[in-house]
Amino acid sequence: MGDARPSRGVYLTEVALTAALYLLTGYLSASWLPGQFWWVGPVWPPTGLALALVWMRGWRLWPGILLGNAIGAGWAWVLNRPADSPVAIGVFAALLGLCEVARTWLALWILRRTVGAANPFDRSQDVFKFYVLAAFVPSVMNASLGVLVYYLAGVAETKYLFHAWQSWTVSEVAGTMLAGSTIICWADWPWKLGGVPRWLELIALVVCSFVINMIVFGPWGFVAFGRYPLQFLLQPLLLWGIFRFGRRGTSLVMALMSIAGIVGTEFNYGPFVVDQLSDEQQLLLVQLHLGVTGLVAFVLTALLHQRQAAEAELIRNFEQREKELRREVRRLRVEIDHSRMKREVAEITETDYFHELQRKARALRRRAGDNGE
Repeated sequence: MGDARPSRGVYLTEVALTAALYLLTGYLSASWLPGQFWWVGPVWPPTGLALALVWMRGWRLWPGILLGNAIGAGWAWVLNRPADSPVAIGVFAALLGLCEVARTWLALWILRRTVGAANPFDRSQDVFKFYVLAAFVPSVMNASLGVLVYYLAGVAETKYLFHAWQSWTVSEVAGTMLAGSTIICWADWPWKLGGVPRWLELIALVVCSFVINMIVFGPWGFVAFGRYPLQFLLQPLLLWGIFRFGRRGTSLVMALMSIAGIVGTEFNYGPFVVDQLSDEQQLLLVQLHLGVTGLVAFVLTALLHQRQAAEAELIRNFEQREKELRREVRRLRVEIDHSRMKREVAEITETDYFHELQRKARALRRRAGDNGE
């Protein structure tokens, strides 16, 4: 994907859009779910957005990722420490932007080396590679570099470094799983769902997901049922999305579930709100639940896709073999007819009647020759 080189105008537009999307996503995430740092919330979808964009359009979009992250980090620094010098702010923002570029490059390199150009959610083994290698390993690296930058800038204290590193890692892993998987699963265009009835069914799936999520993670369930473990109500929705819409349905249900679970837990709704746990521990618990659920759901979706692909390949092979057998039967039928004709001719030429005809024909030819002389 994204191998063809666009014109300069198209390329600059793509870079600008990438920076704008990264900045907007980061702003919304930091506004809705403010974290320990100014520019990194407890869930960070821009990491998944950046990975999905370079996976679809190519590595050439890295300046947009650098600009989006650097502008957002510098803007957050100005809001929190307006007295600092512009040089310090610029260096800080540039370093964080370079860290994000390095993280995205590592994630893309891992996907290309382990999965190739195929969709990482088409095969079960590739799902594990996406979750473990492309989501976790680069997030660990970026969190380590980012915490170091904040420490050198005097923002993070030494006693909180490990906790900050842990929170940063979890936020980027969750953001990659949420935004990255959703965008990559819906990247194939056009979306062939099978006509109006299928689109209506997809709308029904979204509506049902919204209602059930509001019951499980929102105020509807909290008022009616209290803090009961109602998250099992979401499993039928996942199965609906998996078996009816494949990876797109799975990603859609998981995205709605993730947004509802994280936001609901942040506002003290849902089964993961436990009085004995801190807010960060509750959020970590819901992220762990969503991560495991998403992994199982995408693996099941990939297995179903592999089975359907194998069945389609089996049908194609059967039809091809059937065509070959038909051609072979026609050829054998011609050969059989030819052999039968030769055998029948041979039987006729061996009869006394045929020999008598031959003698009469020779006699007639001799007589005709004598008359001509």
